[in-house]
Amino acid sequence: MKLFDRIAVALLVALLSWLMFMGSSTSDPAAVEARGALDAMLSHEDALRRDVLSARAGLLNNYDPIAADIAGMDRAAQTVDRRLSGTGAGHLGKALIERVRRQEALANRFNSIDALLHNSLAYLRTYSRDLTLQTAATPLRPSIDRLSSAMLNLTLVSSAAAKAEVAGSLDALARQCRTFRCPPDVDRLLAHGRLLNALLPEAGETVEALIRSDQRLPDAIRAALLDRQTNADTWARRYGVLLYIASLLLLYLLVRWGLAMRAHAAALGRQAALEHAIANLSRTLLGTPVDDLDRRIVPTLGELAAAIGADEALLRTAQSGRIRAWPAAEGVLERFWPVLLEHLPAEAHDHKHRVLRISRARASPGSPVWRAFAATGLQSCLCIVQRAQSGSRQTASLLCFGFKAESGWDAKDAAILGAVLDSIMLASDRATAADERRRLEARLAHAGRMEAVGAFASGIAHNFNNLLGAITGHAEMALDVVRPRSTLKPHLEQIELSAARGRDLVKALLGYGRRSQRSRTPTDLDALVRETCQLAQAAIGNAHEIEVSGKITDVPVVTDATQLQQTLLNLCSNAADASRPGTPIRIRCGRVDVREGVDAPDELEHGPYATIAVADEGIGMSPEVIRQAFEPFFTTRPSGTGLGLSTAREIAREHGGTLTLSSVPGIGTTATIWIPLTAAALPDAEQRDADAPLPADGAGQVVLLLAPTDTERLSAEDLLAALGYEPVGFTDGWAAVAALEAAPSRFDIVLAMGPADDNGISWLFERARSRHPGAPRVLACHAPHGQNVDLLSRSGATNVVNLPLEARGVAAALAG
Repeated sequence: MKLFDRIAVALLVALLSWLMFMGSSTSDPAAVEARGALDAMLSHEDALRRDVLSARAGLLNNYDPIAADIAGMDRAAQTVDRRLSGTGAGHLGKALIERVRRQEALANRFNSIDALLHNSLAYLRTYSRDLTLQTAATPLRPSIDRLSSAMLNLTLVSSAAAKAEVAGSLDALARQCRTFRCPPDVDRLLAHGRLLNALLPEAGETVEALIRSDQRLPDAIRAALLDRQTNADTWARRYGVLLYIASLLLLYLLVRWGLAMRAHAAALGRQAALEHAIANLSRTLLGTPVDDLDRRIVPTLGELAAAIGADEALLRTAQSGRIRAWPAAEGVLERFWPVLLEHLPAEAHDHKHRVLRISRARASPGSPVWRAFAATGLQSCLCIVQRAQSGSRQTASLLCFGFKAESGWDAKDAAILGAVLDSIMLASDRATAADERRRLEARLAHAGRMEAVGAFASGIAHNFNNLLGAITGHAEMALDVVRPRSTLKPHLEQIELSAARGRDLVKALLGYGRRSQRSRTPTDLDALVRETCQLAQAAIGNAHEIEVSGKITDVPVVTDATQLQQTLLNLCSNAADASRPGTPIRIRCGRVDVREGVDAPDELEHGPYATIAVADEGIGMSPEVIRQAFEPFFTTRPSGTGLGLSTAREIAREHGGTLTLSSVPGIGTTATIWIPLTAAALPDAEQRDADAPLPADGAGQVVLLLAPTDTERLSAEDLLAALGYEPVGFTDGWAAVAALEAAPSRFDIVLAMGPADDNGISWLFERARSRHPGAPRVLACHAPHGQNVDLLSRSGATNVVNLPLEARGVAAALAG
């Protein structure tokens, strides 16, 4: 197909799609909504008239239905006004709103008057009844009866004559009271009578204004909406005619295209065979278990190379940067891809897949591409490039095939190979998602254990200590009164000892499950170790001698000295319990630069660490015991709580390090504390200014923050700023996604607050994963350990933290 035909077909398809869409829109959605809102408003208006009459007749207990009718009228009128705004009938919407405002004012006026009327009528009935009894044999009785009759007539007919009759009755009764001594209730009767005489006609006028029906404005709005609908129908018919003409043109081009395709039958056959092979390979690759993906990729490259007749194949993924080549023994293409990426045409940036065919014969002699061909011995390359944005830099995934002879494949025929690259990237994403799921499961399991211990400790510690105190007190009193040689004394001593162990267990539980955030200060680790050795020596006595060797650093390290000292004391106590009397306990201090090739725990990041190793010559531990040693409540000693090593490792991890164990049964055990040397704690040669303040957890990274409310957003922004990050907060998920799409390289981290099944959060994480694969995606939710792991995995989060946000947890999640 020629270029002109392609452009014409594309334009006609776009035109057909547009005409089909416009022709199918026979109704104006805005007009339909406006008509519905107008009908709703009139319905509420009818309900208002009914409720006003009911209230006037005394059938309503309160005025809430009237308020609801007014609110419904206002909502409907606002909808009509919004849909008419910007059209020639916009003034009708404003007039409708003004009509609702008048009705609302009348309704409020009616509510006030009607409430006064009901109140005054009630008092009038009461006073009339009482005065009728009190003045039965007096001249006042006829006047009161006339007033009651006139007032009843006024309530039924609010005419001027009825009002004058009531006024005359009131004046007559008042004159009688000037010549005749009246009861006190007569004055009250006169006051309420005058009030009713003034309000009843006004109430009648208000009710009449409320129930008056004027259909001119609704009819005008309906006529305007009908005109819009008629106009839409007219345009739909015009679009139908244009659609027919465009269909004829497209049919002509398709027939012309079909004739041209016959000339390419052989090429299409080869293309179909390649597509079949690629489909089978892609299906096999996507069905391969995650753990076998790495072993399967290289054979897949070989099968693809065989399918297209290539001699070499190379794959480089943007996410990991890893290169895989077939055949693995030669890998000559590995020297070619950097040159290829550097000299890609500019138009390759504008397509998801860019298929390039590069030939040695077309390369300029002496150019980098020509030299790469000369070095590899290849004559041509067929490459599929997929660009990706990772932060502020661009990366590319590359699938390349090398031919030792000129290939008959051109870029157009090989475009289907982009599906293979997609399959490989999807498989890689599956592997990444599986790794993230495993990490989430481990973190959630750990968080669950920690919260269970914390809840248990905080729930029973106080009452348990009270019980233990009572047991200890009674045991001590019983020991004071029993005879020294009594058979009860050993039992009482055992009770006292067991209670003491119980107190130790409660103390350990509280220390493990409810450790507070303490302040960390610069600490001289060498001095701390020497001080701890003196305390430990005094605690364990002369049965063991503690030997200290090595040196860490002359510059203070930022730590919680109290927690670290307690950890060392626990390790020394464990070493003493596990060792034979007379054997030494050795503490070795040192420093290790963790990097590739250095024997160090896998969980540690690269950098300098202080190490404090406590070694004994005890019975040692088997590998099975070492694997369980850090589990809460696991112990091999009858008097142990099983929380010492768990607490010690958690303290080390809170400092950014860890605690490791190594042991040889029958030889001894070594426990090593790893503490990172921060920039403020390094020697002068490794820091620019030893007196500079400690750096914040962040280094100015921009955090895209999504919070459910403005209050939570402001609180989270303050916390992130205090940790050294630059927060950009949103409460609308769509606005957050729009900001990410507009400038993906601007944001280094994405933090969303809410449940794992929130669609807005899932969409935000999905776009962040697509546009910025390297950015951490942190989900902050309530009780994350209680969440479904599959749900958390589907949300796209790479880490989770607990709500409400806590500085230590947020800093660890954002840094990790």
